[in-house]
Amino acid sequence: MRTSSRAFIVELKLILALIAVAYGVIGASCLMWPERMQAYAMRKSAYAPPRYDRWMRLVRSPHYVIYLQIVGATSSSAAVALLLVLLKSFRAS
Repeated sequence: MRTSSRAFIVELKLILALIAVAYGVIGASCLMWPERMQAYAMRKSAYAPPRYDRWMRLVRSPHYVIYLQIVGATSSSAAVALLLVLLKSFRAS
């Protein structure tokens, strides 16, 4: 394999690792602190224009915490899947 193509593959693996870390952080924060994230969203939504009323009702509802937990579980699963793919590719090379 040429050096340029090997460097390109290393860059792709690095980008995938950064994406996995980002998914992990999002997933952990959504799973560990959903009420805190809802409070933050409610503070920010106080200044939203009236055209966003439909979304603000979602943020203020008690179901928003469940939604955040679902997003957290999905993000964490994606992070684990990406890390497994990366580990397999590092093992193969």
